[in-house]
Amino acid sequence: MYTELANYGYYKVTTDSPEKYHELIQELADKLPHGSGINGNWHIKAYQYKNRIYLQAFNIYEAMNENGFYCHRYVIHPKFIYNPELTKVCEYCKGMKYRTYEEIAEKTGESWEHVKSRLLDDLRFIEYDDRTFVCNLCSGTGRTKIQKFELLPDRIVYGRELNCCGYGLEDYLGDTFACLD
Repeated sequence: MYTELANYGYYKVTTDSPEKYHELIQELADKLPHGSGINGNWHIKAYQYKNRIYLQAFNIYEAMNENGFYCHRYVIHPKFIYNPELTKVCEYCKGMKYRTYEEIAEKTGESWEHVKSRLLDDLRFIEYDDRTFVCNLCSGTGRTKIQKFELLPDRIVYGRELNCCGYGLEDYLGDTFACLD
């Protein structure tokens, strides 16, 4: 049985998930796009797996051809993971707040001295001590910001994209859903 969580007049948000997820589903629904081809009702399912909450959204994307007519409908199903913490340990410095010149030298095949001189020429890099510099991703905090609803790298479009209207649709929708915050 579906529960209607919102009715915006021109589209609805429904779910068949337990009530404990309704507030979270509504929060995601408020961020999801509508219009520009995404013209149907959103149906969102939430579930827990290995201590993480996942949200799977379903809708229809109506594609237009070069003449401006709707020509095909695609079922779309972006999948998100809920991040209650809005930061995570920095993947560059692993939370250490700094990185070593040797680490970069190993990846580039250069000497650490050459890496040091090259990085310090770039004003964004701040030297921590003689052999290390402040992490350029987290700016020395050890943590980076993440989105509350992070798009998972699964396919978004059911079926194959058609050349007349769907070419690049997966990329377009991926870009659209990747920046909800």
